[in-house]
Amino acid sequence: MIKAIIFDLDGTLADTITDIQDGLNGMLTEYGFSTVTTEQTLANINNGALELVRRSLPEEKRSDDSFVKKAKQVYEKYYSECYNCKTNEYDGCTYALNELVAQGISVNVLSNKQDYFVKEITKKLFNDVRFDFVIGQSELFPTKPDPSSTLHILSSLGIKPSQTVFVGDSNVDMITARNARVNAVGVAWGYRSKEILIENGAEFIVNTPREIAKIPNFLK
Repeated sequence: MIKAIIFDLDGTLADTITDIQDGLNGMLTEYGFSTVTTEQTLANINNGALELVRRSLPEEKRSDDSFVKKAKQVYEKYYSECYNCKTNEYDGCTYALNELVAQGISVNVLSNKQDYFVKEITKKLFNDVRFDFVIGQSELFPTKPDPSSTLHILSSLGIKPSQTVFVGDSNVDMITARNARVNAVGVAWGYRSKEILIENGAEFIVNTPREIAKIPNFLK
C-alpha cells in the first residue's frame, strides 16, 4: 500500500526551463560568454546549480572550480530576479496532488534546485496543496541521486521505502528511487524521454498530470 509520494519539481510539477535559461544567460552575458539555448539548458540540468553552471560555461572554464563557484553566485543573482516570471505548473498537477492528499497519501517535493527557490516556487504554484516536506539543495544533504534526503523524508514520516513512490522526469530521479529502494515512476511531459526513464528504472510512465492521482492504484 502506497503511503507517500515524493515529487521532483523541475520538469515534473513545474515547467521552469525558461527562467533557468534566462538566469544562465544573464550570468554568461555579464562575463562576455556566449549564451545558451533552451536545448543546451535542458541538456545541462538535473545535477544541481553548481553543475548546471559548470556545464553552461565555456569548456576552458569548467575545470576552474574557483571560477565556477563565483559564476554560480552570479547565476543565482540573475535567477533570483526571474525564477518565478515564466515558471508555471503543468496543468492538472494541483488537482492530482490534492486528490492524493484526500486519499491520505503524504505528498512531498525533493529537488536539486536551490532550497530557497524550491520553497518559493512551490508556495506560489501549489499554495493550496498540503505538502509534508518541500526540500531543495542545501548543505544538509548531498544532491540526488544520493538517497539521503529521500530517506530523511521517509524516516521523519515513519514510512517504509516499499510504501513510497518517487515521481520524476529524469534519469537522476529514477536512480534516486533505485538508491533509496522506493518505487520509481516517470512522467511523459518532462525534460527527458520515456526511453531514458525506462532505461534507468521507471516501473511505468504516467502520460498526463491528472494521472498522478492514480499512481497508488497502479502500484497496488
